[in-house]
Amino acid sequence: MKYRILITALALALITGISVRAEDQPAAKPGHEGHHRPMGFLPPPMVEKLTVDQKTKYDAIVADFQKDTPDLREKMKAAREAKDEAKIKELREQMAPFFKAAMGKVMDILTDEQKAELKKMREQRGGQHGGAHGKPAVAPQQ
Repeated sequence: MKYRILITALALALITGISVRAEDQPAAKPGHEGHHRPMGFLPPPMVEKLTVDQKTKYDAIVADFQKDTPDLREKMKAAREAKDEAKIKELREQMAPFFKAAMGKVMDILTDEQKAELKKMREQRGGQHGGAHGKPAVAPQQ
């Protein structure tokens, strides 16, 4: 009887925790359900495998990139929403030096094994690096 109460209490706590966590998540834009991921230079599975030191450095690189490019990123968002391919191309070209510099820093914090894993992931995905929406972006420095 005690075990039944304990199991019920644990199950209730787990369910409550999951529902509270789900409420904390921002709603996806219509048509973008399951397609959004945080801004980053590495695929999420690779970010999960970074050491604590690498993750700290990686987060700083991403934050610096975001700090250096807020206007360009806002303009890019507007161009994407307007489906203005010419403006998107122009903005990509303007962002390229920032992206290349940040990606170079990211590559510097990776081990040779991690670089090989990233290369393999990109080859399986069908390109050197997929930018937003799978469109090619600037290739990283090695």
